[in-house]
Amino acid sequence: MILDGLSFSHRSGTARSACEQVFDMRRCKEIVWIAGKTGTPSFPNDGVPLDALARRCAADNGAANCSALRPYKWYVAAYRSDTRGGPWTKAIGVLTERNWTLRNGVVHGAGDHGPNPAAEIAMQIVGRQLGVIQGAAP
Repeated sequence: MILDGLSFSHRSGTARSACEQVFDMRRCKEIVWIAGKTGTPSFPNDGVPLDALARRCAADNGAANCSALRPYKWYVAAYRSDTRGGPWTKAIGVLTERNWTLRNGVVHGAGDHGPNPAAEIAMQIVGRQLGVIQGAAP
């Protein structure tokens, strides 16, 4: 029941835009072989441009604003070996660090907006393993 609920993440949830990057909208609505969950852990400097953050870090020797906390996005999913159905037999987890955008210097996906690159990477790997995307899986 839980996996069935998670199988909507790529159809109309937070992994939808990543799915549409890899496949297309019509295909994403039909996929029943993956059930996943995205995540964007808190990052207190989401709205701070990188150059401003660098100045803050230099000013306070990194104490408050420059901890080891990084701007991550993650995606974990169970998937079926058979795209037509069957048991959930495999799992994947991807953790990516977000980059700062050139346009405004703010970290990509600030406030949990924008696509999830971890979900896109996972769908690329799973799609290749299952043969629904051309090319070899890593």
